[in-house]
Amino acid sequence: MVKETRTNADIEEGLTGYSREQILVLVNIYKPPNIPAVPGLEGLIGRCSKPLEKQLTSTDVRKDQCRLSMDKDHVRKHLMPLLKEGERTHEGIDVVTYDKYGKGFDMVFKVWPSGCVNVLIKGWKAFFQEHKLQEHRDFVTVWMFGRRDNDKLCFAITWRTLPINKPLDVVKKPKKK
Repeated sequence: MVKETRTNADIEEGLTGYSREQILVLVNIYKPPNIPAVPGLEGLIGRCSKPLEKQLTSTDVRKDQCRLSMDKDHVRKHLMPLLKEGERTHEGIDVVTYDKYGKGFDMVFKVWPSGCVNVLIKGWKAFFQEHKLQEHRDFVTVWMFGRRDNDKLCFAITWRTLPINKPLDVVKKPKKK
């Protein structure tokens, strides 16, 4: 259990009563599974990407932007190899994104023409609003997978809320192999 200690410096840093070290323990203790544990998808998840973890930013939850941006290096290395021939990310690919309860949301996976930003759009706004996801406080874990029953490209997103009010400059990155 994390012992609560509160200092003025921590409060100013936006760590809501916890020291920076305690927050980093909370962030880094989580080890996402290789395959998402989503009710209703047992046995249906085929090829699956490595999980992507992300602290939500203001652009992820702004109602006028309606997108979840994803790290381009992770997408290139772990998600793009799962695409089938002919799937064009610049045009957008219709996907179903499942929440941690198994509810599906229709979204579009797209790489913007600049090639610098990889996003889930369309149903993302409904997703983050329904689950009341917040900037900085919520950390999402994202997987891309192909369904075994129809080979359709899908995503799964789980999240956890931490006592943080500002972006962390140090968030756990997967170890390079």
